Parts: sequence; structure tokens; C-alpha cells
Amino acid sequence: MFLSEKKNSNGLYYLYLMDSSYNATTKRSVLRVVQNFGRAEDFKKDKPDEYAKLVEKYGNKKDRAQSDQEKVIRQFITEGEQAADCMDLLSKIKYVMPQNITNLVLRKLWYHDLQMPKFFDYLTRHEALGIEYSISDIAFYFSMLKLMYPSSYLEGLELSPRFLGDPVADYTSDDVYRCLHVLAEYKDSIMQHVNKKIDVLVPREKTLLFFDCTNCYFETPYNDTYWNRKKAYRILRRKLRKENKKFKELPDKELNRIIDDTPAYTAMLEQIIDSLGDPLRMHGPSKERRFDLPLVSIALVVDEHAIPIDFMVFPGNQAETSTLIEIVRDVKVKHDIRNAVLVADGALNGTKNLSKLLEEGLGFSVAKSALTFSDKLRESELDLDTFEIMNDEAGNPTSMRYKIVDYHNVKYDMNGKDKNGKSTKYTIDCKMMITFSEDRQKRDLAIIEDNVRLAEAAVEKHEQMQVSTNGWKQYVRIGDPSQLNEPDTTTEKKADNAENEQQKDNGPDTSSEKSSDSVQNSEKEKKKKELKKQIALSLNEDAISKRKQCAGFAGILYHEPPDSTDEFTPAYVSSLYHQLVQIEECFRIMKNDFEIRPVYVREDQSINGHVLICVLALIMIRLIQRKFMEEGYSVTAQQLQKILLDLKLMTLSSDGKNCLFLKSLEVEKRNCLRTEKESKDLSEKEIGEKMMKIMNCEMEHSINTLEQIRKCFHLKSLKCSEYQSELMNKYYCNAST
Repeated sequence: MFLSEKKNSNGLYYLYLMDSSYNATTKRSVLRVVQNFGRAEDFKKDKPDEYAKLVEKYGNKKDRAQSDQEKVIRQFITEGEQAADCMDLLSKIKYVMPQNITNLVLRKLWYHDLQMPKFFDYLTRHEALGIEYSISDIAFYFSMLKLMYPSSYLEGLELSPRFLGDPVADYTSDDVYRCLHVLAEYKDSIMQHVNKKIDVLVPREKTLLFFDCTNCYFETPYNDTYWNRKKAYRILRRKLRKENKKFKELPDKELNRIIDDTPAYTAMLEQIIDSLGDPLRMHGPSKERRFDLPLVSIALVVDEHAIPIDFMVFPGNQAETSTLIEIVRDVKVKHDIRNAVLVADGALNGTKNLSKLLEEGLGFSVAKSALTFSDKLRESELDLDTFEIMNDEAGNPTSMRYKIVDYHNVKYDMNGKDKNGKSTKYTIDCKMMITFSEDRQKRDLAIIEDNVRLAEAAVEKHEQMQVSTNGWKQYVRIGDPSQLNEPDTTTEKKADNAENEQQKDNGPDTSSEKSSDSVQNSEKEKKKKELKKQIALSLNEDAISKRKQCAGFAGILYHEPPDSTDEFTPAYVSSLYHQLVQIEECFRIMKNDFEIRPVYVREDQSINGHVLICVLALIMIRLIQRKFMEEGYSVTAQQLQKILLDLKLMTLSSDGKNCLFLKSLEVEKRNCLRTEKESKDLSEKEIGEKMMKIMNCEMEHSINTLEQIRKCFHLKSLKCSEYQSELMNKYYCNAST
């Protein structure tokens, strides 16, 4: 028997003593009322002692069963096998399997804060997509997976059973890749919805924007120019074989030769290539020096809270400087940006970009390296006697010194023409703040001295090398060995010997014709051989002198928004550039923690969908970090990743279906230092507990049933999948049974 409170038709709660019995005929449990105590509120108020006795004796059926289970397991843990009464229950446990609950913990963020399911349901109905899978389920699962266990999409599907409820059990790999296409197609609508929800969650004015670019590589040596042509050949072959029966028996290579030799077919081939669109995965300058692999460039805009506002994906061979205005215009229109200041690094400080930013009604603050100062500017403006001490925004003096000068520059765009047919002229008039730091000067000079020593060693040995503008090689003047007083022919002999040996190994070339690719390769080889003959002749004293003169100095170009009446203070301008580290951290998280590259998808829409998944994951990270900040704590993306991996429950079951779930947390590493300093930072365990509290999903009991977990996380339904039961039977069965 057990106590139960039930609401009647009038909305009043009554207290009953209930009993349940099993009916073998109907194969169902039958409930009957043993005693009615009247209105629950009146009975508790008038007869508190009697009510307490009833609760102690009968209590709540589920709570009492839960208490009994916890008592048995705790008794076994404390007393071991001596607790003989516990062995009957524990001996029935045959299956023990850990399951992660990150998908349940972060559900509130996705469902309630960002309201993504409602948006995707509306999108599906409004656009009549006619899809059988849930965009929200797939997007949430893979965004969540990026936070804790970055992987390919195929591996991600295989990891699903490790999570309680098997979140993507009902979806196939085809569903996932189709979902990426949908995400890419409606990327603008998705980002607009997300930003509207963030505007409610985070007080932001979006008057300060940070812009930067990076690139991601693909594990394939061929770019999309190659793949598009190959695909076009395949499409045309299929068409020709359908129209002409004699082509059906020809092999692909023979039919390709006919296409190349027939002008009409060649024209059809080029039309198909054009219809495939501009290639996206292209070889270009790689920030990770992966010049052998095709790339895509990603331009990202974030707000003052380091929360992404929008992004764009560009071909890998497109210059970063050409992406700035396009995405700024796009963001300005879609997200209603006005009188904002754009902060970017020195790679994007071209006169054309800055001029167009002002035309768009935006201010800017961009870095300018002292090495790019004109000779006149370096000679006239780097006198420290003319610099002032910089105060911080609170008015306190700092170790930095600064000087503000007028900056004027003109640029002619040879590719663009004005109405008169002349090159387009771009003019910029703004301010430049030149800063100086003694600490920065000491660091720069130390680096210069180290590089000069390496350069001297290379000159002494006359090492083979190529022209470079980076590192110690920029301090070396290179040239042909004949430029030395005593020509050094050993290098040339070695190169010639290596070339002869290579020809012997390869044998004579008997082919009468060479493809255009082989001709280009031979020209490249000639250039490489010529470069190999270049050696270190002497130190480049001009480069060394210029570096030393600029040590400790840096420049910042800035201009207020044209429609703004506010003037920037030196402290504010300095703080703007220091905040640029926020977007650099965003890319670092996406690359290192989310492993955005290498990219394991190849179609344009899949690539855009993949980047959107990573951006959504980054937004979730920022919102979680903000929730911790509101509680007075600071956590990094790496700490969150570790905690999310450890959010596990240990599943106990006797039949693989009916389960109990125990809280599980890995033991923290021991601090082996002799002296342990007091720290205000949270431990891993405390971060995990704090996250459960912040997400409003604290688990009251250490041992829970599936139904209790469902209620804790406010789910309509929760169950283990059939595949999880199979896994439990196959791999997690207790061997002793």
C-alpha cells in the first residue's frame, strides 16, 4: 500500500491510501482505494502527527522503492559482502554500461534558450521541405558532439549509442548529409533566428564588431577545378551514350579522347563545367602551411562578447582582403548593424577596404605594423621625446607611450574603372596612433639577435636557401655562387649529380608527346633547380637596421563611424585592438577543440553546413561560459570539453531493458606538489555540479530510474534504443553471471 494525492474535478487535491494488485486475467495492475482521508491540505494542517506516521509507514510508492534501492547499494558499498541482505539484489545485476548525458544537459540551451526545434519545425512547414528526418535533432547532436568529441559525421553516428537515449538512432548517414545541405541552404535564416534569441539572452548593442579570416584544408591533393572537370566528363559521357548507341561500348578513356577532339563536344563540356558553379576547394596560401592541399577560407564576424554574428565561406584561392566588404555588407543588412566599429588585424588594413567601410557608415580600428611605415614616417615620427604616457580607461598611467598623427593614403584599383574609364581611386584620411612599449622593444630585440646569429651561421657556411620575408632568412642576402670572390661550384655539382642520378633511375623518356601538365611540371622543376643554386652571400644590413629601428613600435589606424559624434580616446583605441584576441580565440577553439579541419565533406553545401554546425557549437560554448560568468566563475572551452566528457551515468540492469542509473565521475588527479596554493578556481567536479545547476537539471538522487531522469530533464519521453540493449547484452554483460 502507498499514499497518493489525486486532484478531483473541482481542482482540489485529496489524500488516499491506495493498494495495487495484479489481475492475471487482464494482465494489468488494479488500483483500489483503501481509505480516503479527505482534502490533503486540511488533513496535513489538522492532523500533522497522523500524517507523519502515514508517510513513515506507507510513504510514496516510487520514493520508497528508490530509497530501498539506494539503501541496499550504499550498504553493499560500505559493508561489502558482509551485507548479506544486499547480495540477493546485486546478484541480479548482469549488465553495467556507462552512458553520457551531455545531450540531456545541453538540451535546455538548444530547446528553450535558442528555441531551435520550433524554428526548424516552422521552416519545414513554411518551405514545404517534405523531409522525414528532424533537422533540429541532427543539428543539435552534431553541434553538441563538436563540444566534447569532434569527429566525422559517419563516426558521429556510431557514437550515438554512447549517449543516454541514443539521440540519432532513427537517422541514417543519408539523412545527415541531406540535413547539411538544408542547413547550408537556409543558413541566413538560421543565423538571423539565433541572433534574435541571443539579443534576448545577452544585452548587446552590436556596435563593436571583430572580423578575421582563416582557412581549412581537405585531405585530398586535387582541388574542385579537377573534380568539376571530372564530373563534367562523367555527365557528358552518360548523355552521349544515351543519345548514340555506338558510344555505349567505348571505354571511358576512349570516349574522353573523342570529346576532346570534337569541338562541339568540347563546348558542351565547358558549358557543363560552368553550370557546376565556381570551384570552392582551391589551392591557396595556407595559414598552417598545407600548400599541398586544397582549402576554403572562412570569414567570421563576432560581437563584443565573442559571440559569432555571422560567417561566410570563400574559395581557398581568394585573397582575404577581398572578403571583408562582402561579408560586412551582408551582416549590416541582415542583422541591422548601424554606427558600428569594425576591428581587424593588419592583413585587412588596405586603403580600398578602409575607404569602403566608411562608405558603408562603419568606423574601424585596424593594426598597422611599424615595418610598413614609410621611410619619411619612421624618420620623423618615432622620436620618443614627442610621445605621451598612456592612461587606461580608468585614468591610471600605464607603461605604454603613444602619439597620434594624421594618416593619408591614396590607392588606384587597376581592375576597376570609373565613368571616365580610368582606374578607380580610393582615398583614406584617418588618424594613426603609434604606440611604444619597452617590454615589447626588449622582446623584439631579443628575437632579432637570435635571428641574426642564425643568419650569420648560414652566411658562414654559404647554405643553399630561397628568398624569404620571415624568420632569420629575411636577414640574409642570397645570390648565385658566382657572385662570391671564389666561386663555390660544389653546390652546382651536387645538383647536377642529383639530376643525372634521377635520369638514370627514371630511364629515357620515349614518349613523343607531352601533356600540358607535364610541360608545366618541367618548367616548375627548372625554376626549383635555379632556386636551389641560390646560396647565402652576406647579411642584409638594411633589413636588420630597419627591424631594430621599429622594435617596440606599433600602429593602429582608426576612424569613428561617419554618423557618430563620439571621439575615440587613446585608451579606448588601444583597448579595441587588444580585444581582437577574442576572435582569434574563436578560431583557435574551432580548429583545436572542434577540429573543424581537415574537413571530411566535399560538396559545397555540405561544407557550408559543416561550418554552420561548428559556429552553432561555438555559440553554445559562449552562452555556457556567460552563464558561469553570471555566477561569478570563469571556465575555458577546454575545461568544458573535459567536463562534458565526464558527464556519465553508470547503467545497471538485470535484463538489458529495465535499468537503474548511478551518478559517475572520474576521480580527480592527485596534486603531487609539496606546497599547494589556495585557488579560487573551480575543480572539475565542482564545474560539473555547477553546470547541472546552471542548466536547471540537478539530479536529487544518486541512483535514478529512467522515469526519474525523464522528469529531471523535463522530457516528454526517454527510452533506451534497441541497439543500446543489444550493445549491453553483447559487450557489457557481467562475465560472472
